[in-house]
Amino acid sequence: MVANFSKEELTIPKATVLGVAEEITHELVNKINAEVKPKSVPLNYRQRKKRNELLYRKLLLGKLDHLSEEEKQAFEPVLMKYAHVLHDEETNNFKDTDVIEHQIVLEDTRPIKKPQYRVPYALRDEMKTQVKKC
Repeated sequence: MVANFSKEELTIPKATVLGVAEEITHELVNKINAEVKPKSVPLNYRQRKKRNELLYRKLLLGKLDHLSEEEKQAFEPVLMKYAHVLHDEETNNFKDTDVIEHQIVLEDTRPIKKPQYRVPYALRDEMKTQVKKC
């Protein structure tokens, strides 16, 4: 079978030798098998999860230092649960996204000026005492 990946037409005359097939000997098979490295035993789901968790915990060291202990305890399980989404294995860092952009479109950028609401008579005494405390 011949594959032509160019756009030009390919003409091969009859009786053209494209390759020679040789008999495979046991020595050649043994040589090829010796060069092939044995595959590592695939890890099961739990082993892979534990290995990734240890790697991810090492990656998190120092990244959450700006948080309080309460915030770390609340945030870290979420990071661990979604590590496969948040962690980039190629760069060994956290992924970022440009998928979400936030914009607030205003029709009119002039500031809104409204008069203050009058304080009801029933609450005026309470308001005066609150102002005095400040």
